[in-house]
Amino acid sequence: MLGVRATGAALMSVLLLTACSGGDDEPQAEPSPTSTSASPSATPTPSATPSSSSDLPASCAELGLDAGADAQGRALATCLDDALKQAGSGVEQVVGDDLSATIRFTWADDVAYAGEVQSSDGPIGLVVVPPTTWVDLGDTWAKSDPDGDENEMIAADIGGLVAPVADPGTVVDLVGGSKRWTVGARTEKVDQPDGTTVTAWPLESAPFTADGTSVKDAVLWLDDDTLAPVGMKATVTTDGTTTTVTRYFSQLGEPQTITPPQ
Repeated sequence: MLGVRATGAALMSVLLLTACSGGDDEPQAEPSPTSTSASPSATPTPSATPSSSSDLPASCAELGLDAGADAQGRALATCLDDALKQAGSGVEQVVGDDLSATIRFTWADDVAYAGEVQSSDGPIGLVVVPPTTWVDLGDTWAKSDPDGDENEMIAADIGGLVAPVADPGTVVDLVGGSKRWTVGARTEKVDQPDGTTVTAWPLESAPFTADGTSVKDAVLWLDDDTLAPVGMKATVTTDGTTTTVTRYFSQLGEPQTITPPQ
């Protein structure tokens, strides 16, 4: 069974990424007027319109992406959430300085996910079906419950660290924490961990601070057709500790089943 203290030390740097949501008190606003197609009624230029634009969620179609334009962070986060709800499921891979993870998820009003986080202390299996988290303790699965029996309390300690690392919803929170993202050329190629390459829109954020956490070198990649997330990379500093984490999204729309351990 993994020790809680050792596990926490291996995971804390990546957990810094989860502290960045909700950092701005900026009110919801319309997409930036610098985009040539920011208004839903405008006719986008060919370079700004994904080929499957008629299938886009309304929140994504209204972004009016065009190279050099700005997308407001909260509007972009809404688009990501809607695009992932439309896909319904997928696979997330997390690559960090001290760990990695492969996570299957289903995306609806609540995001359920399951998989394995690999840290320097070994693999940690978990299943999250809101509002409950289960953790593989090695010889048994235990439900997270801080007021439960010994195994359930251990699961609560470990799950409190591991579940945020694995949570695919972190990408939405981080994107919404920045005021705006600047759109790059719709030609960037993103190599996925599974060996595939995706053509994507790159969007970069200026450095920002949220909840005491400094974020820089943040780039988000959106599929050039669907505007669903392909990946996100960011370097985060909190309390003098800096880490870089990349999250990749693939197999969107492919069926995934997330069930509690028996």
